[in-house]
Amino acid sequence: MKKQPDGGVRPTGSDDPSVVLEVGSSESLGQLHRDAHLWLEHTNYVSSALYIHPLTHQFLQVNLVVIILIDPPLTPSTTPRITFQLWRPGPPVGPPPHGTNARSRVAQVVQNDDWTLNETPVRILLSEIFGVQIPSAYGSHTYVDINTQRLRQKIINEYP
Repeated sequence: MKKQPDGGVRPTGSDDPSVVLEVGSSESLGQLHRDAHLWLEHTNYVSSALYIHPLTHQFLQVNLVVIILIDPPLTPSTTPRITFQLWRPGPPVGPPPHGTNARSRVAQVVQNDDWTLNETPVRILLSEIFGVQIPSAYGSHTYVDINTQRLRQKIINEYP
């Protein structure tokens, strides 16, 4: 059985995401952390994330995991506790396993914010979505900014 993310961004022509979204309200933050490690360190085992794009012939894999943990409000008049995290792969640690040339990536938290009272800016590099071949339609842009104020408000609105 193949692990499925709660959401994600897939480059055109790919069946697999390069950016994965994991949202939890019944899952613990620890379980979401295990999911991030799985996506960033072991994607070749859970899906065909080491995918060769048919037009660019480049390898695609999960490059970013977005985690949103929502703890429902304790009372109807309070705001849910919202934890937002961005995870990226870090460089491999140590030598490759004996008999191989492969070195696995290490998942790292690069942004960890409490959105309960205020959201924080989030910027995603286009290279994390498309790899080295960013479509020309993006011109000289190198990133996208996420409307975190709107995202946070949508989460809050789900809890009357």
